[in-house]
Amino acid sequence: MRRSRDRLCFVLPLVGGLAAAACLAGGAAAAADIAPHRAIYVMTLARPSAVLASASGVAALELSRTCEGWRYRQSYQLATVPVGGEPTEMNFQLEGRESLDNKTYSFQSTSDYGDGQTILMIGRAQLGSDGGVARYTEPFAAERALPPGTGFVVGSLKHALAMADAGATNLTAPWFIGASPDEPLEVSSLIVPGIAVADDNPLLSGKRWRFLSGFYTKPDEAAPTYEGAETLMANGILAEAIYSYDGYDLKMTLQRLESLPEPRC
Repeated sequence: MRRSRDRLCFVLPLVGGLAAAACLAGGAAAAADIAPHRAIYVMTLARPSAVLASASGVAALELSRTCEGWRYRQSYQLATVPVGGEPTEMNFQLEGRESLDNKTYSFQSTSDYGDGQTILMIGRAQLGSDGGVARYTEPFAAERALPPGTGFVVGSLKHALAMADAGATNLTAPWFIGASPDEPLEVSSLIVPGIAVADDNPLLSGKRWRFLSGFYTKPDEAAPTYEGAETLMANGILAEAIYSYDGYDLKMTLQRLESLPEPRC
């Protein structure tokens, strides 16, 4: 059974992390052709719930290229009405910057889960051959070790796509984006064989895979903190998703999608 959790945490690549280089020979992780883009999603209850009477919201994801690397933005506003309870509104924003080699990552996030308290997280993380470290300046100065194989946003996305394209059916790795004090999360995914889809929007045409993932705050936990069923395009675009928490499931439906320009370096 999934543990109860008030926070909603989703991100473009909720599909595992960047594994050690030996797991993917020949530089295959760099082969993924990630499309810079901006996407807007509508969030609703995926099915009736005994916990929530209703849920509605809007989420935005943006992945853009810079001359130095990648810039990632995520935000959402979610209004929920618990069964027999008072309405609550949750708000979240994250901005991250990742180097081209996927080894350095800076982040800033703000979270308000409807309790009147805003959590601010600011820091910078660095990966090496034997793991890495995340250094926080907010909410207080602290350091956290990152285990070997940890991935950030784009590094995780590239690796997951390369593994899926190579025919892998399972993927497990730590994942860090600076969205939650629980990170790094251990993400364990079952990869459903990909299919090719034609769409009027060229960004949504091509091969896509379904990732069925469990997100664990500790690798030895018996049950995940939450689960996700995500459809991911070969270009890195999240086509749709359902995230399952204790007693309710939230569906993300793509509402608007646009490509972003490449930088002139």
